Amino acid sequence: MAESPVLIVGGGLGGLTLSLCLAKIGISSKVFERRSQLSENGAGIQLSPNCLRVYDHLGMVSAITEIAHEPSHIEFREWRQNRILSKLDLSDFREKLGFPYFTVHRGQLIDLLLSRVLKSESIELHLDREVEHFSSDENGVQIQTGEDVIHGSLLVGADGIRSTIRSELFGLDDPTFTGHVAWRALIPIERLPQASKEIGSRVWWGPGKHLVTYPVQCGSVLNCVAVVENKAWAFESWHEPGELGELLKEFSGWNSDVLEIIQSISNNDLYKWGLFSRNTLKNWSKDRVVLLGDACHAPLPFMAQGAAMAIEDAACLSYCLADGLDYADSFSKFESLRKARTQKVLTMSARNGRVFHLSGLAAMLRNVALKFYEPRFNDFLYGYNVFSAVDGPGK
Repeated sequence: MAESPVLIVGGGLGGLTLSLCLAKIGISSKVFERRSQLSENGAGIQLSPNCLRVYDHLGMVSAITEIAHEPSHIEFREWRQNRILSKLDLSDFREKLGFPYFTVHRGQLIDLLLSRVLKSESIELHLDREVEHFSSDENGVQIQTGEDVIHGSLLVGADGIRSTIRSELFGLDDPTFTGHVAWRALIPIERLPQASKEIGSRVWWGPGKHLVTYPVQCGSVLNCVAVVENKAWAFESWHEPGELGELLKEFSGWNSDVLEIIQSISNNDLYKWGLFSRNTLKNWSKDRVVLLGDACHAPLPFMAQGAAMAIEDAACLSYCLADGLDYADSFSKFESLRKARTQKVLTMSARNGRVFHLSGLAAMLRNVALKFYEPRFNDFLYGYNVFSAVDGPGK
C-alpha cells in the first residue's frame, strides 16, 4: 500500500475498528472525528459472535469480557399477558461458534477501542475536526478541515447514516422517516422492583411497538430500547430528550413488568430519536474514496446488527487493501464481498420490525406458530467468518 496514510472520517465503532485492523497489517491511518470527545451516553450494544471474531483478531475479547454481560438466552414475550412466546438459547454459542454473545455499553466499548488507538504508533486521532471538503486524483486524496489540508492515499467515509462523505461523493439524498420513533434509557438494576431484576435479555412484542431490555456493564445496568410506530416526524438525533409521561402513555395497557421497568427510568436519562433510512447505493466507492458501515448500509435496529456490520466491514476492507491489489480492485472486492450480506441484513431487519409489531389475527397466528417453532441460532448471521470470506489470515 502507498506510504501515505489512509484517512478515515468518523470516530465511531466502524472507524476506530478499521484503524486498528489497518494498523495490524502495517497500514497507517488518520482518524478525523467532528465531536470534541468520543462519548456515548445511555446506549447499549449487542456483540454477536460474527463481530466478536474481529475483536478476537485484534486481541480484545478478554478486555471486552471485563465490561460485558453474557446473557444465557433471549426471551420473546407477549405484550399484554407477559407470556413467553419463544426463547433463543445463547448458552452454547461458545461451543458452536467459538465466541459468546455479549451485551455491553457502547461508551465503554468506544473507550476500550480508544485506548488501543492512542497506544498505536500507526494511528493519529484528530478530534473536533469537521471535514468540509475532499478531493481525489491519481496521486491520492486530500481533505479540508478548518484551515488545514490533509493528504492521504485513500479516504474512508465511516461517518454514519448522516455521512457528509457520502453526500459529497454521490450527491444529497434526503433521509426518509420510517414511521418509527425509538426511545432509550439506562436503569441501574438496583432501582428496579424485585420482580424485574432477573438478569436476562427480553423483547416484548405488541401492536405497533416493542420493548427490548438487556443488561450491560457486567449486569449492573439495564439497557432499554422501545420502538413505537408514529407517523409524525421526529428528530434524528440520538440526544433528543424524551418525556417519561409520553413513553408511559405509549405503553399504557401493557403488562406490569413492562410498566415497572418504564416507571423506573429517570426522566433525565431518557432520549428519543426518529428512525430514518437512506436510498440503496449502486456503488460504495468512487475514485480513491469508499464508504463503510451506516454510511452505505444502515439497517433498522430490529436485529441488533448495525454495529456488527460496520465491524465486519472494517475487517473486510482492511484485508482487501492488504491483498496487493490496486485501490480500485480492492474497493471492488470489498463491495462484492459485503453488498449481498449487508442487503440481506437490511431486509431481515425490516421484516423483523413487521413481525414484532403485528396486531389482531396476524399476531395470534404468529404466536401460535411460535409454539411449534424451535428457535436456534442463525448460522448465516452469527456463524459468519469475515476472514474466511476475504481469504485472509484470521480465525
